[in-house]
Amino acid sequence: MKCARLMRHARAVTRLCVFSLGLMSLSVQAQAPLRVVSLLPSTTELVCELGACDRLVAVDQHTNHPQSVNKLPRVGAMGAWSIEGLVRARPDLVLISRDPQLAERLKQLGLAHRVVDPRNLDEVRSSFEEVAQALGLGVAPGQRLWQDLQSQLQSQRAAMPASTQGQRVHVELDSAGYVAGPSSYLGELIQALGMRTAITLQSPAYPHLSPEWVVREQPDWILLLFTPTTPLSQRPGWSQLSAVKAQQVCQFKPSEVDVLVRPGPRLVQAARLLRQCMEGRARER
Repeated sequence: MKCARLMRHARAVTRLCVFSLGLMSLSVQAQAPLRVVSLLPSTTELVCELGACDRLVAVDQHTNHPQSVNKLPRVGAMGAWSIEGLVRARPDLVLISRDPQLAERLKQLGLAHRVVDPRNLDEVRSSFEEVAQALGLGVAPGQRLWQDLQSQLQSQRAAMPASTQGQRVHVELDSAGYVAGPSSYLGELIQALGMRTAITLQSPAYPHLSPEWVVREQPDWILLLFTPTTPLSQRPGWSQLSAVKAQQVCQFKPSEVDVLVRPGPRLVQAARLLRQCMEGRARER
């Protein structure tokens, strides 16, 4: 008799636990943000890659991928945000870059926000998990996406011309002389393909260098993320650079630059752009 009562009690407790867990699950789902504002192009791309593009209600001025987001309202850019536009979007969640002033303003307005601003490959991996979790999806989709991209990245490395392995790459970001260092996202992507940046300085990630420095260092490759106003051979001493003489120079279009510099789910496309340029130069020789 006593055993029967204990068994009935155990079944009741089990049903109560299952019911409670069901309520908890419904609560978590109810809290998942349905109106999301993304203020960084790479974050917008990540939200869409995780299958939540339909939750976006506004984006920053520079977001242009995927094409479906181009119809969304714009709420400004770094240093010139439209707070009125943000409020009008009625977001459940705002995904922002490292902008303390904006974060404080959003806090004052009672708008939930999360900082997502990866600057190297490890932070990209973390951002996948963080955004997936912030969207109420759990970390698993972000982890699966990262693992898939890592597998594809390994395939890109295996397909690189053998001659490029260990070679030194000089990456110019603009006409002012800023370059990608080894600790930058682009620098780490280059290393993931089996090469290395010409500059070894770890900090800052994007240092400013003079054209004379490049002449002294003699990199094997030169990558340009802008259109120079004069031919490289007309820079003092650059006509003697082995990379210039061997035509181991890659210049990318603006749409390609977007892919290369955004730390996010298009990192394999970025690696492919680098590989294709170097393959093309190798065939020409």
